[in-house]
Amino acid sequence: MGLVDKLFGNKSEKEIKRIEKYVDAIEALDEKMQALSDEELRAKTQEFKDRLAAGETLDDLLVEAFAVVREAADRTIHLKHYRVQLMGGIILHQGRIAEMKTGEGKTLVSTLPAYLNALEGKGVHIVTVNDYLAKRDANWMGQVHQFLGLSVGVILNSYDNAERQAAYNCDITYITNNELGFDYLRDNMVIYKKDLVQRELNYAIVDEVDSVLIDEARTPLIISGQSGKSTDLYKACDVLARQMQRGTSDGELSKIDAIMGIDIEEDGDFLVNEKDKQVMLTTEGVKKVEQFFHIKNLADAENLEIQHNIILALRAHNLMFRDRDYVVKDNEVLIVDEFTGRIMPGRRYSDGLHQAIEAKEHVKVNRESKTLATITFQNFFNKYKKKAGMTGTAMTEDKEFMDIYGMDVVEIPTNKPMIRVDHEDAIYMTKKEKLNAVINDIVESHKKGQPVLVGTINIDTSEEVSELLSKRGIKHNVLNAKFHELEAEIVSHAGERGAVTIATNMAGRGTDIKLEDGVAELGGLKIIGTERHESRRIDNQLRGRAGRQGDPGESKFYLSLEDDLMRLFGSERMMGVYKALKIPEGEEIQHKTITKQIEKAQKKIENNNFGIRRNLLDYDQVNNDQREVIYAERRRVLNGESMRDSIFKMITDIVDNAVDLCFGENTDKENWDANELNSVLLPTIPLQPVTFSTQDRSLKSAQSIVMQDSSAAGTIVVNKTKYFACAEPLTLYDRNAPFSNEHWLLLGIVPNSTLYKISNDMQSLLLVAVVLTLGVGLVCSYLVSRGLAHPIRQLSDEVAAIQDKRTEIPKLSRTGIREIDGFSTAITQLSQDILDTSTKFLRIMDMASIELGGYEIREDSDKVFVTDNFFSMLGMQDANPNDVTRERFEMLMEELVLQKESFSLQDGGRVFTIPQKDGSERFVMLRITGEDEVQVGLVEDVTATTLERRRIEHERDYDVLTGLYNRRAFDARAKKLFRMPEKLGHAALLMMDMDNLKHINDTFGHDWGDRYINLAGQCFAQTLPQNTICARMSGDEFIVLFYGYDRRDEIRQVLNRLSEAIKERTALLPNGDTMRISISGGIAWYPENGRDLATLKKYADFAMYQVKHEAKGAMGEFDIGAYNQEVYAAQLRREFLQMLRENSADYHFQPIFSAHTGRVAAYEALMRVKMQLLNSPLTVMKLAREMDKLYEVERLTAFKATSTFVMMQNRGQLHRNTKLFLNSIASSSLTDEDVAEFKAQFAELLNNRVIEITEEEEIDREALERKRRAMGDQGALALDDWGSGYSNSNSLLELSPDYIKVDITIICDIDTDADKQQLVKDIVEYAHGRGMKIVAEGIETEAELRKVIELGVDLLQGYFLAKPAASPSEIAPQALSVIRWMNR
Repeated sequence: MGLVDKLFGNKSEKEIKRIEKYVDAIEALDEKMQALSDEELRAKTQEFKDRLAAGETLDDLLVEAFAVVREAADRTIHLKHYRVQLMGGIILHQGRIAEMKTGEGKTLVSTLPAYLNALEGKGVHIVTVNDYLAKRDANWMGQVHQFLGLSVGVILNSYDNAERQAAYNCDITYITNNELGFDYLRDNMVIYKKDLVQRELNYAIVDEVDSVLIDEARTPLIISGQSGKSTDLYKACDVLARQMQRGTSDGELSKIDAIMGIDIEEDGDFLVNEKDKQVMLTTEGVKKVEQFFHIKNLADAENLEIQHNIILALRAHNLMFRDRDYVVKDNEVLIVDEFTGRIMPGRRYSDGLHQAIEAKEHVKVNRESKTLATITFQNFFNKYKKKAGMTGTAMTEDKEFMDIYGMDVVEIPTNKPMIRVDHEDAIYMTKKEKLNAVINDIVESHKKGQPVLVGTINIDTSEEVSELLSKRGIKHNVLNAKFHELEAEIVSHAGERGAVTIATNMAGRGTDIKLEDGVAELGGLKIIGTERHESRRIDNQLRGRAGRQGDPGESKFYLSLEDDLMRLFGSERMMGVYKALKIPEGEEIQHKTITKQIEKAQKKIENNNFGIRRNLLDYDQVNNDQREVIYAERRRVLNGESMRDSIFKMITDIVDNAVDLCFGENTDKENWDANELNSVLLPTIPLQPVTFSTQDRSLKSAQSIVMQDSSAAGTIVVNKTKYFACAEPLTLYDRNAPFSNEHWLLLGIVPNSTLYKISNDMQSLLLVAVVLTLGVGLVCSYLVSRGLAHPIRQLSDEVAAIQDKRTEIPKLSRTGIREIDGFSTAITQLSQDILDTSTKFLRIMDMASIELGGYEIREDSDKVFVTDNFFSMLGMQDANPNDVTRERFEMLMEELVLQKESFSLQDGGRVFTIPQKDGSERFVMLRITGEDEVQVGLVEDVTATTLERRRIEHERDYDVLTGLYNRRAFDARAKKLFRMPEKLGHAALLMMDMDNLKHINDTFGHDWGDRYINLAGQCFAQTLPQNTICARMSGDEFIVLFYGYDRRDEIRQVLNRLSEAIKERTALLPNGDTMRISISGGIAWYPENGRDLATLKKYADFAMYQVKHEAKGAMGEFDIGAYNQEVYAAQLRREFLQMLRENSADYHFQPIFSAHTGRVAAYEALMRVKMQLLNSPLTVMKLAREMDKLYEVERLTAFKATSTFVMMQNRGQLHRNTKLFLNSIASSSLTDEDVAEFKAQFAELLNNRVIEITEEEEIDREALERKRRAMGDQGALALDDWGSGYSNSNSLLELSPDYIKVDITIICDIDTDADKQQLVKDIVEYAHGRGMKIVAEGIETEAELRKVIELGVDLLQGYFLAKPAASPSEIAPQALSVIRWMNR
C-alpha cells in the first residue's frame, strides 16, 4: 500500500490517531491518581503483578500503569509526562522506534514502558550511549521506579562480576550497548555457572537508537587473544611505505573508458581511490617492494603476506588520518567513531590495519589478535524478545530498521511548535574562504551575546576553527574525541550567554542544551556547521541541538567546493564551470545545483554504508547459526545436564567419517589399511590402535571393529555363495576369566537363499494379485465410459454450436443422466446472469459521456492488470499497459505524483491535471479502494465537472472593491507555488496596512473609505510586475507575494518602485482637499526567514506592525532578533497569567535571627516561580506592572504565602510565635472584601504579620493609607531595601515603620567600608530613638556579621546564617558562635 501512502497520507499521522484514545484514557485518570496517597500509589505495582498472574496482559494494564508512572514522576522528580510523551511511551511498548525531536524528554518517556514491562519480572534493559548517561539516568529516573517498588541497577565499565550480577537481577537495568554485548560474549566463555551475569534477554529500550543500531553496528564486538605472530613485518612495511610515491590517478575507470578499452594511466608507486578507500600498487611500486624484500615475484603464494601488509601500510598513511579516524592517547591508538565523534574503547581495526597504524605512529605495535568470541550488534539485539528505540532522527534509516531489526519508525509530534530558523547553506569556492566566513559569523553572534555551537566532522577542523577563534580573542570550549571524558560537562554550558562551543558531530548527544535566562531574547542557540556530513541524519542531529521545546534558535551550514563530499562525489563538469567563472575571493555562491549534488552524494554514501552493514550481518549470520548451537550446548554443560548421548553421537559420527574417508564402500576388505585409519582417527579420539585379523575382515564391518563394544552383522561371501552373518561378544565369559587375554564371540551364519525364501514367495503372490486387480479395473472403466460418452459428446457439440452467439442463452438437451443434466442447468442459469449483468454494464457505458479506466493489484501476483486506456488517460502515452510488473507500476505512479499537479477530494479521490497538446488541460480523478489482498484503482475523466467548479470558484476569487485576489484565492495560489520551490527562487512576502482609512471613514463615511481602498488597489495592480500575487486580505490590509527572482536586490528595486508609486497617489476628499495614500508594510524573505507560507505571513505581519508603531508609511524588513524577543515576551506573559490563574507560585522562607540571642525571630516569605521561562520574582513584578496586575500579585502573596506559613508551622517545620514578613507593593492594596476574608482565615496570625514596603519605588500615599486601615492595630510595617531608593528622614517619619531593613548593597563589604559603617550607625541611632528596629539583610560573610552586630542592629538575615528554603534550616553553627561571642 506504498502508493496509497504517497497519495493519501502519512503513516505516522495515522499511528498517532490510532493511539490517541489510549492517551485520552491516561489523562482522564490524572485526578484519580492525584487522590491516592504515596502508599496507595506504590501498592499499585503489586496489584498489577497479581493481575498479570491472573491472566491479564501488559496491554490490558497499559493505561492505568502509565497513569501511575505519570503521577509517581510528578511526586518524585517533579516532572509530569506531556501528552506527546505518553504517545512516545506507547510506541516504545509496542516494540517500535519513537522519533522525538531534541529536548522532548525521551529520557522521561522511557520510564513508562520500562515500568510496564518490568512488572513481568523478566528484566528491562535501558541502553544508553555512554557510562555517564547510564549512571545519570539510573540516579535520576530510577527514583520514579524505586518509589513504585521496583529495583533499579546500573552497569558501568569498571564493575566486577558480582556488581554486574546484582545489576542484571534488578527489575530495570541502565547499561551501555558495549557492556551488554561484551557481557553476552563473556557469559558464553565462562567455565562455571556461578560466573554467569546476564538473565534472559527480555526487553530493551535503546536510547539514541540510530547511533547504537546504525552507526556503531558497522563493526562487530570481538573478544580476542594475542597470536604468536611477530610484528616486525609491519614496521618494515611502514619504512617502505614512507619511501613510496603516490600517483595522481585514483585508479577508477570511467564508463566510457571501460567501453573504449582505455587502460588506467599509471604514475608513481601506488594509486589511492578515496571513494572506495582502496590502495593499489603500480608496476613501479611492485618492483620497489620486490627489491626491498629481495623477492623475485610479489604475486607468488608465499609472498601474499608481504603484499597484504604493504597495502595496509599504504592505507594507514593515505586513508587513515590522525585526529579524524583515530587519536593517539597514552601511547595507544584509539578509534574515533566517524558518526558520533566518540572514542570507541576496546575496539581495534581488523585484518592488521590497526598494527599498520601503530607502526605509522611509532607506538608499541601489539601482536595480531585471534578472535575468541564475536557478535554483531544486529544479531545481538535481535536476540531480545522485544526491543524498542527512541531518537531524534531515524526516519531516513526507516528501511534499515525494518529490514534488519523488524522495527518501524513513528514520528511523534512536538509538544510545542518548532520556531528554529534553518538558513540556506552558504557555499564558497575554497575551504579558506569558508572558514573565514564561519569565523566572521561566530564573531558577530558573540558580540550580541548569542551562544554558538559549531559542528565539525573531524578533530582537525575543530582544532583549526579553535585556533582561528583564539587569534580573534574569542573564548570558547572544544569538544572532540580528545576531550571525551568532559563531553557532558562541555555541552551543558553551550546554551549560556556568549558561549562558543566547537564540537565534532553529535555534540554531547543525550545531554540537553538548556538556554540561560535572557538568551532567548538574543535569538537562542545558533548552530553553525562547517561541512556537510556524509549522512543527512547527522546533519539533522546537529540542527536539532537548537530549538528544543519551543525555544528560538537558528542553524546554517557553510560549505566549499573543496569539501570532501564535493571533491569526491561532485560532478567534475560542475566544478569546472564554477572555477571558470572566476568568482571573487570571499564571495558566496548561491545555486541549487550544488545543494542537489550534496544531497545526491549523501544518499549514495548512505546506501553504501547500508550495504556494508548488510554484508557484515550476512557474514556474521553464518557464525551466528553455529554460535547459537555451540552456546546452547555450553549452557547445557553449565546447567549440569548429561551430555553422554551427544558426546557418543559425536564419537560415532567421527568414526563413521574416518572409515568412509579411509576405505569407502568400494574398497575391498583385503585392502583395508589399519595404519591409514589410525593416522586419521587417533589424533581426535584416544583409542587403542586398530588392527585387522582375517576373521575381522570376514565377519565385521570396519566401524564395528573400531567400536569394540558394539555387535556386528552383515553379509559375507564364501565360495561365491552369500551368507548372512552375525557376531555377538560373550561378555559373561570375559567376566569369568578376567585374567585371560582371549575374547569370545558367538557366531551365527545362515545362507541368504534360506533366510529370504519366505519373503521371495510373498513377493510372487503379491505380483499376481496386482495384475488381476488391474485387469478387472480396466474392464469396468470401459463399460462406464461407453455409457457416458454419447451424452457428453452431444452436450459438447451443442455448446460449440452457440459459442459465438454471445447474446443468446444456450439451450442444452437432456441426457437422462441426473448429474450431467444438473450441470447443464447450472450452465444455463450462469449464462443468463452474465448476460443480464453485461447488458446493464454495456447500457451504462453507452449512456455515460465520460471515459473510464482502471487497474488491479493482487497480493499473490507480481503483475498489475491495467486497462488499455489507463496510462493514456493519465498522460503517460509512452507507458505500455501490457505485462506491467508491480515495481514498474509503482515507479510510474511515483512519477505521476511528482510531475503532475494534483489536489485531493474530500471523499478520498485525487484529481490530476493532464496537459494536452493543444495547450488545454484535462482533469482525471484517481480513486483507490481495496482490501488486504486486492487493490483496485479507477480513473475517471472529470474535466467538465472540474471546469465548472473552477468557474464557480473563480467568481469567489476576486475582491469586488479592488479587483485584486481575495484572501482565499491568494492562499490557494501561494500554497501551490510553495509546493514547487524551483519556481519560487528568491521570494518575499509583503504585508501592508493603510494608515489613515479609519480617519476617512469617521470623517467622510464608508463610501469615501471604499474609494480610498479602490485607489490603493489600482496603484498595486498598475505598479506590480507579473511575477507577483497581490490580494486584499480584509478591511485595509493587503498582501503581495514576489517570486521567481534571482537575487534579493531585484525584489528591493520593485519594492522601491511600489513605495514611490504609493507616495505619488493622492485621494480627493469631499471637502476639496487631497490626501496622500499612507501605507505601512512589513517584508519577510524566502527562504532566509522561512520556507512555508504560514511562517512568512507571521513574520511579515510582525514586521508590518513594528513599522506602524515606529514609523508609519514606511516598509520594514523582518528582524528575527526582535521577533524572538517578542515571542519570548509573549510566552512570559502567558506563563505569568497562567501563574495567576492557577495560583502556582511557591513561597520559600528565610529565617530572621535575633542579633542578641541567635534565635529565630521571624521569617520572610520569598516568591519562587518554576515555569518554563518564568522563573524570577523580579520578572513577575515587571510583568505585573506592565500588564496592570499588581493587585493580583499582591493578593496572591498575601493569601498563598500566609497559608503556606501556617501549614508549615502546624507541621512543626517552622518555629511558632514568630513573625511573618510579607512583601507588599507600595502602589497597590487589597480590597475591603479581601481584608475581611484574610482576617477571618488567619485571625491567629494578624499580630505576627509584618507588611514590607520597598523603597525602590515611590510610596503611594493612598495605598499606604488603605494598608494602615486594613491592618488596624494588628501587625506591623517594615521599610524594605532602605538605602536603595527614594527615602529620606521625612519619608521615614511619614511612613513611621516598625522595622527598617537595610539594603544588601549597604551590608555588602561593610566590614571594610567606613562610609557604609557610618550610614548604618546613623540609621540605628535614628531608629532606636523612635522605637524602630533595624534588620541587616544580605549578610554573606563572618566579617559582615561581626560588624553589623557591633553597629547595634537588632535582627539579622542572610545566606551566612541560613538560606531561604521550602523548609528552612536552623542558624549555621559558625554564625551562632559569632553571635554568642559578640554578646558574651
